[in-house]
Amino acid sequence: MTTITLQCSLEAQHGAAPDSAWQAALLLIAVSHDFHHPGRVNRHTSDIESASVNALLPLMQSMHLSEVWIERIRTIILRSDFTLVRENHARVAGLPFGWNTDWATVLLNEADIMASASSEYGMPLSLALSKEWEAIGFAPYASVATASGRRDFLSNIQFSTYSGQTLSAVI
Repeated sequence: MTTITLQCSLEAQHGAAPDSAWQAALLLIAVSHDFHHPGRVNRHTSDIESASVNALLPLMQSMHLSEVWIERIRTIILRSDFTLVRENHARVAGLPFGWNTDWATVLLNEADIMASASSEYGMPLSLALSKEWEAIGFAPYASVATASGRRDFLSNIQFSTYSGQTLSAVI
């Protein structure tokens, strides 16, 4: 929540006119993209994220969100699957920032890993992830919290937004 809030503010300061509807949607998405997360890894693309969308749908309907906004939120949450992050960044490569589904997806992707990218919280989060993965028998548990696992993670993350680049430079 903190990161996505800062990102929305930084993007607005950097020239993207503030858009309260997109900013509110991003706060909802940040809070709910792991809603009902079962503590395992996806069995197929966006498996867990689909469950999050399904759990969130009654709330969105009770808020009387339009079908357009429900679809935008659904798309962004489904694209938060870690295996889709590279594709999400490629979708906006070379394009100016705008308040739209593609850029909002990248903002969420960046916010989702910002704490893990930090020198202060990165290793403790890697250790927690390792324990979570070990409990479910997911083999990468053995390497995710090692120095080489950390280097691999850091070398594979990407920050495409102005806000992501700015925040990653100070963490």
